[in-house]
Amino acid sequence: MAALEPVVVDREAFTVIGVEYQGPMDNFEGISGVWGSYSKRAGEIEPKASEIAGYGVFYSMPEQAELGETCYMACAPVPAKTRVPEGMEKLRVPGGKFAMLTHKGILTDLPQAFETLFRWIAESPYETLGTPGYELYDERFSPVSPDCEIDIFIPVKAQ
Repeated sequence: MAALEPVVVDREAFTVIGVEYQGPMDNFEGISGVWGSYSKRAGEIEPKASEIAGYGVFYSMPEQAELGETCYMACAPVPAKTRVPEGMEKLRVPGGKFAMLTHKGILTDLPQAFETLFRWIAESPYETLGTPGYELYDERFSPVSPDCEIDIFIPVKAQ
């Protein structure tokens, strides 16, 4: 795995529609499995705000976090008034400051990129917020390429 140095960036709010997973944070198979469900239904989401970008949005309610659980949504960016297909979810992702890290490498190494980013945040003058974070999948993404790139965004504020 290769990763660039983490940075803090400002990001705009956006709306997504997709398929949601709820369960243990460390269930990589469950989280990756939601992408298969999303891929089968992505064509039902119209209009999309981008045909080349997809997101993996993650968030936890306080009671879920205490149990080591999360919500994860494989989703597409959409205009705010887009109709939600039956069985899918819509979420508004707040904007603000985010610690960002670009993961470069195979997909199975993505958890190590998260560890690197959270360790960096812990040692920085920032702290995490309880709002959604996300992974950005764009034209640099390839599930089998060692040159695959995914940007990870964790919401932060100055301590």
